[in-house]
Amino acid sequence: MPPANTDATTFGIACAAENLDSAKDFYKQVYPDERITEGVFGTIKYFSIIGKDGEVLITVWKKQEDNPVRTAIPILKVNSVADFSKKLKSMGGKEVIPQGVCPCTNAYFAVWTDAFGNQMLIKEPKGSAAAH
Repeated sequence: MPPANTDATTFGIACAAENLDSAKDFYKQVYPDERITEGVFGTIKYFSIIGKDGEVLITVWKKQEDNPVRTAIPILKVNSVADFSKKLKSMGGKEVIPQGVCPCTNAYFAVWTDAFGNQMLIKEPKGSAAAH
């Protein structure tokens, strides 16, 4: 069996905001024709704007003490969060949020830093968690 593809493609962003209602009003103007989902991950409220292909364009998490996301970070689409996590760890990256399932797209994701402390969210294609 060939090794898993561990390449990544940037396809969205995640960020945090003090006021989710204001952020939602702003991003509804940026993406006026897209679907919005809302929820809570752990203790962190969020909303996501979902593109026509069903993938997340942007996720905005409530800025709060237990939310480690502080700035805008890229969302990288990967074939396997587990495999890409191993790759990031081997390059000096550190796990910030362990692998979980995105409730918006039923896909595995995790948040990591690179060797220099810059955050990134890695995520499998929509529906990947249902396939496991």
